[in-house]
Amino acid sequence: MSIRQLALSLALGTAMLGGVYSAPVSARAVVDVSVRLPIHAPPPLRVERIGVARPGHVWVGGNWRWNRGRYVWGAGHWVPARAGYHHERARWVACGRNWCFHDGRWVR
Repeated sequence: MSIRQLALSLALGTAMLGGVYSAPVSARAVVDVSVRLPIHAPPPLRVERIGVARPGHVWVGGNWRWNRGRYVWGAGHWVPARAGYHHERARWVACGRNWCFHDGRWVR
């Protein structure tokens, strides 16, 4: 095989390979997240009617949620009990000049 034939074969092989394989493209994703925390305390908790206790369940009281620049009430509900745990209610806590929400959780 002559040098000319070898170069031509190499060029054709590279061209054909280019159609099947493309080198990885370097990409960079930019994510911008904006969170607006409330600057005023939530309203007082509402008094909820719990109703009849459900065996094997625990009542998780409702709480205020921050949604689109305002507080929105989320009603309480029954959840299955966890043996050896009690449920700590969700709460709002002053953090600097804003208010931060700490979700309810199970505690031993």
